[in-house]
Amino acid sequence: VIKDAAYQLPRATGVLVGQTYQQMLSRTLPSTKEGLSMFGFYQGIDYVVGRHGKKLGFAMPFQAPSKWENVIHFRNGFILILVALD
Repeated sequence: VIKDAAYQLPRATGVLVGQTYQQMLSRTLPSTKEGLSMFGFYQGIDYVVGRHGKKLGFAMPFQAPSKWENVIHFRNGFILILVALD
C-alpha cells in the first residue's frame, strides 16, 4: 500500500499509526524500511526519515509539516507522518 501511494500520490500526505511512538520507532519503522527496500525504495536515495529531502532535490508536499522528526519524505513529495495513539 505504501509503495502504491508513493507512486500514485505525489506530494500527498499519508499516515502510519501505532499504539506508541516508541513502538513506531522500534517495530513499525524498521519493518517499513525493510519492505520499502524489497520494492526498490532505498533510504537516502528514494526517501529520507526524520527530515525533508529538499537538499537532495525531493519535491515538497502540498502541505509541508511544521516538524519533520516523525516524517518519511519520498522523492516525489509524498510524505508519511508517523502518528502514535499515546
